[in-house]
Amino acid sequence: MESTPLIERIDESTYAAIRADAGAALQAFTTTDGRIEAPFSCLLAMGRRTHSSSGE
Repeated sequence: MESTPLIERIDESTYAAIRADAGAALQAFTTTDGRIEAPFSCLLAMGRRTHSSSGE
């Protein structure tokens, strides 16, 4: 949040509440040394542009 414009729009108590809620939501994925090990899924789309022999 600190790297976004949102940080300028909220007060410290709101920011603290967001951090607390995020910590609670990530608790199941937090290791004993404080790292987050969450299962993420993503979609990856790849393509390649081909050129014809006529240069188009």
